[in-house]
Amino acid sequence: MGLDLGRRVYFEWERLPGKGVQDGFDFVATDAWYVGEEPYRRPQGPSSAAFSTSLTITFDDGPDHKDHRIPLFGSRGEQVLTATWIARQGLHLVSSDLPDAWVNALGRVGHDLNVRQYGGVVERIDWVAEYQPDSGYVFLLSDVTVLGRGPSGLGMSGSAAQVDDEVESVVVCIADLVQDQVARAHVAWPWGDTGGFMTPRLVDAVAVWSGKGHHRVIGSL
Repeated sequence: MGLDLGRRVYFEWERLPGKGVQDGFDFVATDAWYVGEEPYRRPQGPSSAAFSTSLTITFDDGPDHKDHRIPLFGSRGEQVLTATWIARQGLHLVSSDLPDAWVNALGRVGHDLNVRQYGGVVERIDWVAEYQPDSGYVFLLSDVTVLGRGPSGLGMSGSAAQVDDEVESVVVCIADLVQDQVARAHVAWPWGDTGGFMTPRLVDAVAVWSGKGHHRVIGSL
């Protein structure tokens, strides 16, 4: 779910124990990676009771961009926002020290979460935003709960935004981050009229969902 459309990949697959058990298909991809890159291999063997993990966020801010790593457990940035989205109830802001653009952006994305879900039903998302003073970036982590599956745990994969970015840029960033975490919970969202994901992007300085030549303003689905 985290791959970019149009890029070539290698993948590993396995036959499923039964015909058509995965959305009507007999096979499932178990891993995938871009051509020219090394595949990530999960550690084998017994797990330890004590562990830590991290995620990599790449900032596309020029030829000298660097990978920024933040731990998911242990020392993290300053918590600057907590909020919850519940299906059919919408956004509940618990606390925020961020500019209004961030709260408005969450509200627009939350509005669209009520529709166009495929492969499951998102019941709840808990959000935590953390500020890294060294870089000025805000990282939004999502904990997605899907009906019948339970919470997936706080996670983030994708881009970050500067704390003082314009609202439309923040909307695109949040939409991308939330879409990725929903996908990692095995729900495709938002699903286009003719199938496939709609992608968040800026078009004429407006944050939109884009799919097969059609655009819808984020917050209007």
